[in-house]
Amino acid sequence: VVSEETLPGKVGATVVVRAEAQNGYEGYTITPGRQSLVLVKEAASNVITFQMYNAGDLKYTVRYLRNGAVILDKGIAEAPAAEFNVYPTQDDVTALRQKGYGIVESSMRAVFGSETHIHVDFTLECIDFTITYKGLEGVTGWADGSGSNPNPGTYTVETPTFRLVNPEKEGYTFLGWTTDATAEIGAHNGLNVAIAKGSRGDLVFTATWEEIPKPDVEITKTADKTENVAVGETVTYTITVTNTGNVELTNIAVADPLTGDTWTIEYLAVGAKETFTAKYVVTEADAEAGQIVNNVTVTGGGLNEEPEE
Repeated sequence: VVSEETLPGKVGATVVVRAEAQNGYEGYTITPGRQSLVLVKEAASNVITFQMYNAGDLKYTVRYLRNGAVILDKGIAEAPAAEFNVYPTQDDVTALRQKGYGIVESSMRAVFGSETHIHVDFTLECIDFTITYKGLEGVTGWADGSGSNPNPGTYTVETPTFRLVNPEKEGYTFLGWTTDATAEIGAHNGLNVAIAKGSRGDLVFTATWEEIPKPDVEITKTADKTENVAVGETVTYTITVTNTGNVELTNIAVADPLTGDTWTIEYLAVGAKETFTAKYVVTEADAEAGQIVNNVTVTGGGLNEEPEE
C-alpha cells in the first residue's frame, strides 16, 4: 500500500473518487482513473483500491470480431495510459474490406482494471457487394422459368455458394456470362457460373449471345402489262430478290419456269437485293385461260424453295 485515506460518509450514499498521482511514483499509471462506491454499514466493505503500474507494464491487443470469431488480431501493444480511446487505422479498414467486412464502431474505450493485459474488441459486419448484369436487352425468359431476373443484386462474403440463372432470348443462343472479376470469384464456366461462399468485391456479368442463323429472302415480281394483253404481245417481268434474313447468302439459284430464264446470285449480303428481267410472249392458251401464271423460285444458300406468283 503506497498510501491510504479515510473519509466520512453516510450509509447509502454514493461516493466518487478520482485517482491522484503519488509522490515518488512519477511515470506510473494509476488504474482505473475513477471509481464509485455505494456506502454500506460494514466499514470493511467500504474500500476503494487503485492499482499503480509502470507505464510499460500495461499491454493491450486490438481485435476485430465477427460473431465471436477473430478475423484480425493486431497483436500486443504497449498502452499509453490506463484509459484511452482506440481508433481503427486506415490499414485495418482496408485489410478488413479486402476480407469482406466493415467495422461497426468508430472507436472503443480501453480501460484497465486489475489486469495488465486487456483486449479491445471491435465488432465487424458484412459488406454488401453489388452484382450488375448487362447484355439483357430483349431477354424473353430465364432458364428457371422466372418472368424477371432471378439473380441476386447483392451478396456478402458469408453468402452461401450460389449459381447464376441463365437468360433466354428468342432467336438467339446464350453463349455465357463474361466478367473481369476472376480475381474475386476465381475461374468460372460462363454457362454455369458459381459464386462461392467467401467471394468478395463488386461484380459485373455481361450476357453474351449469338444470333441463330435464319436465311430468308423476299421475292417481288412486277409486269409491265397486266390488263388487255393480246396474243403475241410481249410482257416484261421485273424480278427482285432481297436478302431479308440475318446471314449472307451464296450461290442462290433464281428460276422463272414460265420464260425458261435462270440466274445465279453468287453472293447476297444481308439487306442487299438483285434485280432481273424476263420477257414472255402471250399465247392463245393464255388468252383462253384469262390469266398468265408465272411462279419464280429461289433456291440454294440454305433456303427452302421460295416461289413468287
